Amino acid sequence: MLGSTALIAVPAEQAAAAPPAHSSPTPSAQDMPSVTRTVSCSAGGMTGEAVLSLASDGTRWRTTVERYKISANGRSKGNVNPYVWGQNFVGQVTLDERVSSRDAMVQDGQWHDLGLQLNRSSLPWAAMSQASSTGVEFVFDKSGSDPRCSAGISSSNPRRTVQHLATTPGRIDKLHPLASCYVLSDGVTCSIAESRTATSSVNLTGAVTPTGESLKWITGNINASWTASRTVDVRCTSPVMRKGELFVAYPTGVDTQFRVQVDAFGVHIDGPGTAFEVANGIACEVS
Repeated sequence: MLGSTALIAVPAEQAAAAPPAHSSPTPSAQDMPSVTRTVSCSAGGMTGEAVLSLASDGTRWRTTVERYKISANGRSKGNVNPYVWGQNFVGQVTLDERVSSRDAMVQDGQWHDLGLQLNRSSLPWAAMSQASSTGVEFVFDKSGSDPRCSAGISSSNPRRTVQHLATTPGRIDKLHPLASCYVLSDGVTCSIAESRTATSSVNLTGAVTPTGESLKWITGNINASWTASRTVDVRCTSPVMRKGELFVAYPTGVDTQFRVQVDAFGVHIDGPGTAFEVANGIACEVS
């Protein structure tokens, strides 16, 4: 967690009126649902304020420092660094990122446009599931040592749910074959008779694979008696095959389409996912 953090709550009407009006939203924020927050902190006789845009489309996360204002002291080499930090389901810090601005932040007591972004290309919901914060670190330019402080928005135990969309039994998992037989000559019949372990799987947004407590929470919401793996008796015989053909046995199970929804910092993160839970069955085919 960031040290020496000073958080100042700014009423919504004051936050909306304080910074200068923007002619239009920044292009980066237009493609994702977002909220705007104003934060401030003080250190070493200096005060920094920033307008943050927080956005997510369920796949990406973005913290943008839209504008900033720093107390006037005649210097112009301050820093305004956006950050995002989070703990997972068991309290481990699994998200700790920041972006450093140029050493050129003006300290004249006026609002300045910035548009500095911190981007994550993968869904951070698991890392933000227990506690998290996002905001900006100010490093004030002064003679001698440069004081610093952090201002942001914290979220503790945010609301999170798994929304079921559809459940389809009897699905074939062709991504994880159990056994196969390759034919080297015409007129051959393949027989498969062995025991194999079939494994269930969960994926978010097509790319993120949850693990540990995150996985346990999702699967528990999909099925209270979720089967992570099981031993499957693989027994099937092919028709007469030709040279170069492949006889493959696949696990079958239940396919579930769902969405993980997390509310953090006032941003509704909504990410699609799929789950395959193995059953005690197989499907065999020639390919």
